[in-house]
Amino acid sequence: MHRAGRVQGDEVVPFYGDQGRRVPLHATSVGLVLLAHAGELLQSEVCAAPLHAYTRHTMVDGTAPRRYLSKVRCDG
Repeated sequence: MHRAGRVQGDEVVPFYGDQGRRVPLHATSVGLVLLAHAGELLQSEVCAAPLHAYTRHTMVDGTAPRRYLSKVRCDG
């Protein structure tokens, strides 16, 4: 995922990070939503790759993101 800029609406959800910084899809909530609705091939590639932990909450086991992506598709 590439953070290109800032969009502000009526309800602001802050995003902390440097503009233009690349962040892996598995490491952010927005990235996980995008990945949940991506094709099977991309999901498989991301979940099969070594996943780096950016925080203690980052899912790094390939099976955990797979289960979570299914939940995101169902729950929104």
